[in-house]
Amino acid sequence: PGRMEYSAPTAGLALLFTRENYGDPFGAALWAMWIARSDDGGAWPEQPYRPDAELFNDSGLFTTPIERVCSEKMTLPSEVVVGVENTRATSLSWPEATRRGFTDELTSRLGTGAEVTLTQETSLTMAQVLPWR
Repeated sequence: PGRMEYSAPTAGLALLFTRENYGDPFGAALWAMWIARSDDGGAWPEQPYRPDAELFNDSGLFTTPIERVCSEKMTLPSEVVVGVENTRATSLSWPEATRRGFTDELTSRLGTGAEVTLTQETSLTMAQVLPWR
């Protein structure tokens, strides 16, 4: 019979990143509301976005990554913003009184019938694993 050749399967890694950014002044006010309710006084400052491509390149373990970024600006009614902010893991972990206070303050800041600008950013970065040396 003929000779069989073996080729190792190609492995890869894909990283999906998403973040939301409310326009100011609402974005800054919301950030202050989150910090005021944190157990550590906001010791988790917002980190600047580091493109995933840098993570791949810095490791030396991958081929040149391919990255796609999509950014979409939208306008949301205040009721939707209140709903979204109350489904975040952090707010869901608060005691009921803290959540109620947060919701009341958020509703008061937004007002009835208000709209808020939100930018949704999503990136997908993929690369193949380099063969072992």
